Amino acid sequence: AKTPKPTPAKTPKPTEEKATVAAEKPTPKPAVTEKPKPKPAAVTKPAVATEKPKPAVTQKPKPAVAEKPKPKVRPLPPGVTMEEVKNPNDIMSYKSFDALEDEIKAIERKLRILKRSGQANKTLEQRKQQAELIKDAAILAVQEEKMSFADYLDLLRLTIVHDEKLAEEVVARRGEEGRKDHAKLVKRIEIMKSELKGAEEQGEPE
Repeated sequence: AKTPKPTPAKTPKPTEEKATVAAEKPTPKPAVTEKPKPKPAAVTKPAVATEKPKPAVTQKPKPAVAEKPKPKVRPLPPGVTMEEVKNPNDIMSYKSFDALEDEIKAIERKLRILKRSGQANKTLEQRKQQAELIKDAAILAVQEEKMSFADYLDLLRLTIVHDEKLAEEVVARRGEEGRKDHAKLVKRIEIMKSELKGAEEQGEPE
């Protein structure tokens, strides 16, 4: 019988594997301390030059414009009214016998002309009647001695002065529009002046 050969004892190999394993393990890296990054220097913007305050513009004083004077209101003469200016030949304004007679005759002529053409004018007829009533009342006042001859002449003088002022106002305030009224008023004034002159020369009738 064969005797079994003694198997040589296996000598353990150096632990290469462990070494390799150990080699494979990463060696711990030393902790890297990051250096703090320097902060960028703060950019200082150049100071903007502040605008210089503009010098106050002193406005030149405007030359004073002289205001046009407002037209002065023409005052009416004492005793003259605007109603008279508007209607200077109102029959109630007649104070003279001769002026009343002249007006009555003028109205009668107009009425005759109108009658020929078959027309009538009540306004003229009423004016004629008023003129006749005023004339008759004045004659009656003298006859009854309610008014003396001297008083009548004084009335004529006052009326002439009044109507002359009225005539001026008619021209000043009514202009061309009042031309006809003014002409008739002037005629009445002339009649009164003529009547006054004749009465003063002849004296008071007996």
